[in-house]
Amino acid sequence: MSVPIIYDSCLSDEALDSAITDYLKVTAENERLERELAAHQADQQAKLDAAVAAGDTYVVEEKEIEKLDFQPFNCVQKKFLICFDTMGQDCEIPEENRRAVLETVQIFREQWERAEVECLTQDRDRRIELMNRDPAIETELQDKISEVINKAVEDVLNVEPVEGAPPVDEEQKQLDLSNLRLTTQSDMFKPKKGLLYDSIAEIANLHVIKMPRIV
Repeated sequence: MSVPIIYDSCLSDEALDSAITDYLKVTAENERLERELAAHQADQQAKLDAAVAAGDTYVVEEKEIEKLDFQPFNCVQKKFLICFDTMGQDCEIPEENRRAVLETVQIFREQWERAEVECLTQDRDRRIELMNRDPAIETELQDKISEVINKAVEDVLNVEPVEGAPPVDEEQKQLDLSNLRLTTQSDMFKPKKGLLYDSIAEIANLHVIKMPRIV
């Protein structure tokens, strides 16, 4: 017995980029509508206050706004085939078992689509959060990285040469310093204490990763 499972998948680079663009566009428009509503309400309140002060009446003009909704995520249809057998038994699969299989596959498809939507939503929100992050945080981190690397190099350069040792080849010296810089920076990725560990660990929480082979 074989059962096709066809579901809409939204976990892709294109879907993520589109979701971010839509989120920014819709959010900006909704914020504009809210500002217009607040300005209208303030204007109406001012007119009402002026009318009351003058002993007149004023009918406040009500205004409603209709906020935009986010567009559904871009999806592509994916198809799989689930196969069942009787494990060597010479018998047919009972009708109730066939029905149970079909119902299970349907539930699985629905849950799979729901999980992908939740995952892409998390990735979208995380990307938006990074876009809104204070640039000073990134600058501070880069300065700290440079400080650690430069200190490691300075510590080596400040070591007094051993008396009687042969002169150091300048080309070899530069190669050693380059290797030291790379080694020092690679140590920053070590678990828990590395400066860049948290940044790399964030990848584990993502579901859509661009250029995964490079990463």
